Amino acid sequence: MSTLRKNKLEKWKESSDDSLKIKYNKQLNKASKVVRLAKRVFERKITKNIKKRLRLSLNMHDPRKELNQHSTVGPLIDDNDVLTCDDQEMGQM
Repeated sequence: MSTLRKNKLEKWKESSDDSLKIKYNKQLNKASKVVRLAKRVFERKITKNIKKRLRLSLNMHDPRKELNQHSTVGPLIDDNDVLTCDDQEMGQM
């Protein structure tokens, strides 16, 4: 229980006033309703876009696409200022 709720509940217990309890319950019900509606809207938004999101997430982690992406190193210049384009020679550098 949050400290704010505890404080309000303790205040009501000390005063024994029914109008404070009614106000407290109304505020509690209103807050619960707002939270419930927010959850409902959020979940509906997720379910509405689930197919689109699923396709996007599958495309991002497609192993076939990751295998086809090779990074290449461009032509390199060695110590003698000679330009080499051969992969094996660049690997030896």
